[in-house]
Amino acid sequence: MTILVTASVGLIPSRDCRAGGWQAVLRKAVKVADDVPLNKTDDVATRLAKSDVVRESLERQLRQSGELVGSIDDVARTAAIARRLKRSASGFDPSFIKQLDELVGAEKSAALILIEGGQRVSTAVPDIVRRGQFLQRGGAETVAAIGLFGDDAATAALKLDAAIKAGKLISPKGLRPATVADLGKLLVEGGEGSWKFVSTKILPHWDKWLVGGALAAFLIDPEGFINVTGDLTEADTRRLTELVGEALSRAITGVAQGSGDATQKIGGAIWTSYFTEWRKGLAAAIGTLAFVVLVFPRPRGWLWSGLRRLLVARPNSETNQR
Repeated sequence: MTILVTASVGLIPSRDCRAGGWQAVLRKAVKVADDVPLNKTDDVATRLAKSDVVRESLERQLRQSGELVGSIDDVARTAAIARRLKRSASGFDPSFIKQLDELVGAEKSAALILIEGGQRVSTAVPDIVRRGQFLQRGGAETVAAIGLFGDDAATAALKLDAAIKAGKLISPKGLRPATVADLGKLLVEGGEGSWKFVSTKILPHWDKWLVGGALAAFLIDPEGFINVTGDLTEADTRRLTELVGEALSRAITGVAQGSGDATQKIGGAIWTSYFTEWRKGLAAAIGTLAFVVLVFPRPRGWLWSGLRRLLVARPNSETNQR
């Protein structure tokens, strides 16, 4: 696919948007004032347009929604993204929609991610002043991450923002303070693997991650914790243990619960097989026995001999009782 992003500032003419470029897209999507300071928005948009993470995530979303079916090629993907962008931007003024229509290639993907992420932020933070402050702290990458991973990512970003403002996110000695933008960058660059780790390992154990600066260390240097699939390696687990202690590290990684979970699963399987499904098992046993008796002569002879002895013995026993 050809990506034309060499002049991203001029993609949307500054004479129409005043602030110009991708900053105008972001401010309109999040619905904040034109004077909210934004940094590196054009650089982020350029990286989004070139990103395999964005392409794969959009393909997944389009497939799940039924907007993209069958084999995928550049023509089908571009058309599906253009249709979705037009629908997502339908509430904006006509001049802005026209400017979005003029975007080419992967620029439309970047615009779609920012607009849908901005709309989710607008819904999650109704107050325009707080929304502008959140946008200033999180930047374009956080909005893009929310566009990629949905409302749960918005909840995670807002939770992190609240922890930072409350002074609960402490960085280990020698590391800079972590920011909401660090989370956005992590998710945009790491994709599904990073989101898997955040949603399954961090959010369920949020308070534990705040201990010892583990969360800040992770946000600042995520590659020191997880691999590309979003899993902790042995070395990563050791580092986590150094930060929060063995007990909390085990709780976070699920090591302490491993054997218990396995035992519970085995017990459940046994119950299902031998108790819940006993009727099916009995029916199968009877059917097998009938097949053997009818097909093989020797078992059939044993059965008839046994029945004859039983029938002969019963009258004799009744005679003796008299």
